[in-house]
Amino acid sequence: MTSDEIEQLTNKVYTTVKSVPGVDKDFIKKCLQGIASLGDPAIEQKIKQLARFI
Repeated sequence: MTSDEIEQLTNKVYTTVKSVPGVDKDFIKKCLQGIASLGDPAIEQKIKQLARFI
C-alpha cells in the first residue's frame, strides 16, 4: 500500500470507529502500516475489500 492509500484507509476507518475509546487515527495508521510492511499483496487486497464495506 502506498502512503496515500494508507491515509485514505485511515480516514475511512476512523470515521466509522471514532467513538471507540482508545482507537484514534494514529492507532489505525500504525496498524495499516504494519500490514503494508508485510509486503503481502493478498493481505493488502483483503484489507482494501474490507474497507469498501465500512
